[in-house]
Amino acid sequence: MSKRSADYGDSMSQPPIKKVQFEPILIGSISTLEEMDMKVLQFQNKKLAQRLEQRHRIETELRQRIEQLEKRQMQDDAVLNVVNRYWNQLNEDIRVLLQRFDAETADESENKNESEATTSFLMQLSSWDKEELNDKLAHRVQVSKRAVSKVVQAFDRLSQRNEKISLALKGEYSGETLQIDEVIKKTNIEIQAENRNLQAINLQLHEKYHAMSLKMSELQDTITGKDTLTAELRNQVDDLQYELNKVRARNDKLEHHLGEAIEKLKTFQQIHGSDEKGNNKSTSLVASSVSQTKPKVNSFQPKTSPSFLTRSMIYLSKTTQKPLPQNFHPLTSDLSHVSPTIASVYTSLINQLLTT
Repeated sequence: MSKRSADYGDSMSQPPIKKVQFEPILIGSISTLEEMDMKVLQFQNKKLAQRLEQRHRIETELRQRIEQLEKRQMQDDAVLNVVNRYWNQLNEDIRVLLQRFDAETADESENKNESEATTSFLMQLSSWDKEELNDKLAHRVQVSKRAVSKVVQAFDRLSQRNEKISLALKGEYSGETLQIDEVIKKTNIEIQAENRNLQAINLQLHEKYHAMSLKMSELQDTITGKDTLTAELRNQVDDLQYELNKVRARNDKLEHHLGEAIEKLKTFQQIHGSDEKGNNKSTSLVASSVSQTKPKVNSFQPKTSPSFLTRSMIYLSKTTQKPLPQNFHPLTSDLSHVSPTIASVYTSLINQLLTT
């Protein structure tokens, strides 16, 4: 009793099974199995057509989604190219400023190496995972920060040196009083003017170099994009070549099967053609034999006419007072419509009557 109650409790604790409800289908009246199969095939064809239409609709939606994602990816790549290009140019400008400010050689080489390391940043994005990407970006930010801090330090040193020089020129330096001749002052003025001219020329050249560097970076990004597109097109060509080889192999196989089928059809036609010729020959032989034997059947011509034969037998019966034969009948007395055997029987009966 306890076991039954436990089983009943377990069955009650389980959730009820959900029943799947199918939509009823009306197929109409059916009289034979062929109609049933036809109805089933029509229903299956209808369902397959619905599935195919749904699949085409899903493929169209997915294709549109893929096009949108490709456009968005192209826009993101363009933005990343611009950011990477100007970031690299910023690092390059900082390096040039450090060179102009006579920074240390170690700092110059370090900044140059860091700038070269960040040149191929965009191409390496595809090969980095999320954690590695965060580390690389943080490292690049630190590189830019160190470069800016070095520029600030170099500017501070240069400002302090210029301040000392200006104080020395004015004679207000706290150290020894320097006696500067008029010639030295005049030479210093000329050198400063020439320095300003050189700085202007250098600035123009630097602007041209900056524009050329940006143009070169843009062209380099374009070349990189074209290389990527070329690689994708090459992969597509390889895939299409593989599909073409598969289609050619399948075509060769179908041609081979078609050749075999044609040979079998020719053999079948030859065999059945010979059988038909044999049947035609046998039919002609039978027809010829029938035509040869037919005149023999129709060749019997009684010497007496049917009416005369009938009258003669009736007359003999009356005169001799003998009854007619039992197998004699006036309607069948026409010997042209009977076989030769029956005609011979009638002839023998007539002879017997005449002899008696």
